[in-house]
Amino acid sequence: MSATPGASSEYSRGSGASSGGPAGASGPSGREIGRRSEAAGEGARALVLAGSLLGALLLLAAEFTSLYQVHVATSSTPIESVSGGSNYSYAMIPIATR
Repeated sequence: MSATPGASSEYSRGSGASSGGPAGASGPSGREIGRRSEAAGEGARALVLAGSLLGALLLLAAEFTSLYQVHVATSSTPIESVSGGSNYSYAMIPIATR
């Protein structure tokens, strides 16, 4: 079998760039991609910072909330209530502030 008349067998090795590939005029340039990745990096940093601040605030709040309460079946008020800070000697506060 031979190639169709007028067709070259080396068509895939041509020197011209295709119009639909990464080097085509319709795709984003390298600078645009770089700007997008920088913006994504800044967004990820902000998300990590917000998560760490939320974690620190939750640790601080946990120190002042009750850890457990002891109830008696005959009364609705607790006989004893222990807070997280008194149980752990407020050790989570230095961890939360670091």
